[in-house]
Amino acid sequence: IRGFFFKIWGYSSSFSSTGDKPRRQLSPMILAFEPKVVQLEDQRDSPLAVALSLGFAVMLLGIWMFVWRSGRKDNRLLKEHREREPSTSPEQFQEIAQQMDEEGNDEEAAEPT
Repeated sequence: IRGFFFKIWGYSSSFSSTGDKPRRQLSPMILAFEPKVVQLEDQRDSPLAVALSLGFAVMLLGIWMFVWRSGRKDNRLLKEHREREPSTSPEQFQEIAQQMDEEGNDEEAAEPT
């Protein structure tokens, strides 16, 4: 239909009403001199468009698989690195905590108040 959109118009209809609860059906109100129904042709996608769509989907799948496998490889390498690294003892944690305390005290002393 050729015309101009005017507003959304609400009206009562049996389609939109459910059970005992009446509801309003909303529809666009179009202003036109003369209603004329335009028949649309059935357009099918061209084989090229289908091929390009499938190619794009395959490309996205390939990228996803590459990223997924890279993440798995990174996790495996991280796990191997952690297994080779010696475990930290409680004494080493205590030494690190003392060093951090000393560094914190030095910074506090250097700051003017």
